[in-house]
Amino acid sequence: MKHLVLIMIALFAFQTPAEAQLFEKIKRKVKNKKEQKENETIDEGIEKVENIFKKKDKKKKKRNGDGEGEDEGASTESGPVVTPDMSEKKEKEIWMKRYDFKPGRDIIFFDDFENEDIGEIPSKWYYNKGLMEVVKVNSEQNHVMSGDLGYGHPNWEEGFTLPEAYTIEFDIFVADPAAENKGYGSYGYTLYFYDGNKKQVATIGIGHATMALRGKVGGELPDVTAYDLGGTWNHISISVNGNSFKGYFNDYRMFNTRIDPGAKPVFFTMWNCCQTTEKPVFLIDNFKVAAGAHPKYKEEILEGKIVTQNILFETGSSEIIPRSYAEVQRIADVMKANADKTFSIEGHTDNVGADEYNLNLSNERAKSVKKALEDMGIDADRLTAIGFGEAIPLESNDTPEGRAMNRRVEFVVQ
Repeated sequence: MKHLVLIMIALFAFQTPAEAQLFEKIKRKVKNKKEQKENETIDEGIEKVENIFKKKDKKKKKRNGDGEGEDEGASTESGPVVTPDMSEKKEKEIWMKRYDFKPGRDIIFFDDFENEDIGEIPSKWYYNKGLMEVVKVNSEQNHVMSGDLGYGHPNWEEGFTLPEAYTIEFDIFVADPAAENKGYGSYGYTLYFYDGNKKQVATIGIGHATMALRGKVGGELPDVTAYDLGGTWNHISISVNGNSFKGYFNDYRMFNTRIDPGAKPVFFTMWNCCQTTEKPVFLIDNFKVAAGAHPKYKEEILEGKIVTQNILFETGSSEIIPRSYAEVQRIADVMKANADKTFSIEGHTDNVGADEYNLNLSNERAKSVKKALEDMGIDADRLTAIGFGEAIPLESNDTPEGRAMNRRVEFVVQ
């Protein structure tokens, strides 16, 4: 183009006025043509940059667990993730801001393995191959399942099926990928979901800081590696509602998607592989299955009382487990929306332990919840705290499920 302009200038340099006028017209067209070409080039460059950011944003959404079937208003922001060396204050803040999992209300199955004999097959579980037994970790009181588990599941009655909406929660031990566990690799925990005809409809794989609904979507904890979590306990949460799935690894939502239309996952089994060391690496604790997508606290407050089993405490302590602060925050939000009401915070326990001990423990736990709500902006004058120990059970204390239902906090409108 540059050479063409120079030739034109040489040809028309000594022409008549009319010819000179024609020359000016040609120059303007050449200039316009050049500017148009430059603009097209700029537009192409802008489009390429936009595409780069779109790809990054798409990748970011995938890592955040966003996918087909995204819930409007759900929290998907990336950011800090709870890690083992994090301060208690920072961990509490992250759980409050990030964790949008809502456990089901009615507990169908619960097992903390506390009443099982060490070295024996857990009485509430079925499996058809491999190794499955109760162990004690580092001389602590944690009773857990261990070993290569072949398609195990809670020992439900023949023909049992789960409701349309339910949640699954459990703690897993992430093996240390250091030299003594060399060979463990990417093996982890797997859940298989089936419909009423025993057809497999979904598979969730859980690895080192990763979680995926296979064939659909998955994610990994940002800025966290297997070495960061090695040798630590971590919490897994899964919400199923019809053909929709949400999966959480600790505080982070890994996916939110749907499986094929019409698929109804009403049963599941667990599998893990493969034990490569003498030290146990597949450890599971506090396994809970509950019916219902989430509690309806707004409706319950109209009836005068909110009941939750989802504010958890350290064993034998009034210290609130950090992930429970998301539940406390939900209660605080309901209280803020009903600013004209005052509440009695009432703690309840199961019947494990002496009566007086449980009464004092429930009272201290109610006080801890009151303090947490005050920290979240609820006026202390609107709150009182009292404990009832084991005196008012909701269910029989003869089963783990009944004891789990009885360990609760109630918020009674005054």
